[in-house]
Amino acid sequence: MLIKAGTDKARRLIDENRASFEGNAAKRRVRALEAALAAAQSEMAMLRSHVQQLQDSNSWRLTHPIRTMIDALKTLLRTVAETRREPAAPRPMTDQDRYDAWIETSEAACRAAISPVETTHHRTTLGLVMWVPPGCSFAAQTLLADCPAACSILVLDPTATLPPPSSEGGQIQYATLPPGAQPAEAVALALRRLDADMLCFFDARDRLAPGALGLAAEVAAQLSPLDLMFADEDWLDDSGRRVNPFFKPGWDPELQRGRDLVGPFTFFRRALVENAAPVHGSAWLYDLTNQVAAAAREDRIHHIPAVLCHRTMVPQDLYPAMRQAATAQLARDDIAARVQPHPREPAWSRIVYALPDPPPLVSLIIPTRDRASLLRESADGVLNRTDYPHIELLIVDNDSVEPETLALLERLAGDPRVRVLPQPGTFNWSAANNLAAQHATGSVLVFLNNDIAMVHPDWLTELVSQALQPGVGAVGAKLLYPDGRVQHAGLTTDRSGVPRHMFRFLPGDESGAFGLAGLTRQVWGVTGACLAMRTELFQEVRGLNEAFPLAYNDVDLCLRLTAHGYRVIWTPWSQLTHHEMATRPPDSSDGRREQTVLELEWLLRDWGALIECDPFLNPNLHLVDEQPQLRDLGALLPAL
Repeated sequence: MLIKAGTDKARRLIDENRASFEGNAAKRRVRALEAALAAAQSEMAMLRSHVQQLQDSNSWRLTHPIRTMIDALKTLLRTVAETRREPAAPRPMTDQDRYDAWIETSEAACRAAISPVETTHHRTTLGLVMWVPPGCSFAAQTLLADCPAACSILVLDPTATLPPPSSEGGQIQYATLPPGAQPAEAVALALRRLDADMLCFFDARDRLAPGALGLAAEVAAQLSPLDLMFADEDWLDDSGRRVNPFFKPGWDPELQRGRDLVGPFTFFRRALVENAAPVHGSAWLYDLTNQVAAAAREDRIHHIPAVLCHRTMVPQDLYPAMRQAATAQLARDDIAARVQPHPREPAWSRIVYALPDPPPLVSLIIPTRDRASLLRESADGVLNRTDYPHIELLIVDNDSVEPETLALLERLAGDPRVRVLPQPGTFNWSAANNLAAQHATGSVLVFLNNDIAMVHPDWLTELVSQALQPGVGAVGAKLLYPDGRVQHAGLTTDRSGVPRHMFRFLPGDESGAFGLAGLTRQVWGVTGACLAMRTELFQEVRGLNEAFPLAYNDVDLCLRLTAHGYRVIWTPWSQLTHHEMATRPPDSSDGRREQTVLELEWLLRDWGALIECDPFLNPNLHLVDEQPQLRDLGALLPAL
């Protein structure tokens, strides 16, 4: 190879230099190169002769099979190595990737599933009040082209330079407001100019999705009469790409206090708007929503699970104004509470409810059997690391035999705040708690597992303050695994009716999809590992169902509270550590699997459709590894 390279180099130099060489020096250089080429050719011929002699030898012919096998083995090893080589890891699919794919493959199916069937209800008329801020471009003809016959439009244009477009039936009107006009004046003007059953006040800087008005008109006609109707939304970035969707739960007054659940594309019953007086500057629409919702019938508030609004802007002072509006609504509702900024998100708030003076007695109930180390930590947390001032602790002992546990129970019984109640025989969690509830003297009950540890001293204050709110049936806490990940942030149900923990294994300092793991909200159910409720309500629903001795007793209790018209609340502001399964085998173990399956069958039998649908999980979502994600691409939604 070296000889060949030298030969090629010599040829190249000769060809490059022959024509340009002049004089004897150049000729001598050419002759020297020609001589070097001749020598290289001679040496190459000699080497070729040696190679031929080697290949003609007996040893070369005898070793040919070995060389062939070695070459084949080398090829095989290269193939195996390439097969075992780890493929390049694909880029993880982001939430935005999922949303882009959902828009392309599933949004049309979502719309089709929501569109109502033929209805015999009278036509509900809608009025859209389009607010056009100064300097905002506005395409009236585009809006009109998408406007159904049951909808009329009032454009509040401060410039009044756009001529009213021609349209059938006079569906679109223009009006002006004086500079510095207050929102209440715009509302009053809309009430005078639009003769519609329901009104929506919309900022022209945001965008309506194609067909949004038509779908809203269909739903309003199908479900008439409605007091309030809202839809899902997303945002448009600077390039016009749809980002940050908010797939909302159903109506939730608690979540509405903590953030703007309803949003800008909302229709209000005309009569309720007439009785409202929205103020609070840039948050006037949020204030109007709160006032209308407070006067509405809850069964006449409807959520359309489709993205019908694309948002583009937020006024600079919106969030402080929203907190002022929430404070004003709490005062109108005669609820003593403070509205504080959320520690992680400026658009959200935390509502801190005041306790009565004096605070009520709280009865905490812990069923247990042996495992003294767990009970010691739990009882010590209740008695010594909880800042609530007025408590009693009832420990239900189910045949403990370990000397350490018996000594602990004896020591705890010496505290005047503690009572130990024996419950011999086969363990039944529902029966144990019912027994303690009969002996409790507090006006609030808190059911606790014996593997619960307190994280912050105000955990009980938060639970009790929530449980005392009007209409609240039960309250659950944020439970964390010992490593800090979420164990419980509310219960939901899959389409098979199996209860599931939402946001399980989410890092404890994250807010989860749409902020739902970081805000107090209404939920389908909460776990009995930490559940607070008023004693009178526990008696009203006749306690825990002892037909569920091991599993789903907490779900059954929450469903009965819901059936009685009460709300179930989950709060992230009461945090505890839960050593789940520390005191009993998992439900999948041989000794429990059959009983757990049986109790699930009973739950499905007793509750039917209520066990199969969570109104607080958007139907476009399902749980993937316990986290809410968009449903499988192309999957059709059930008709709503």
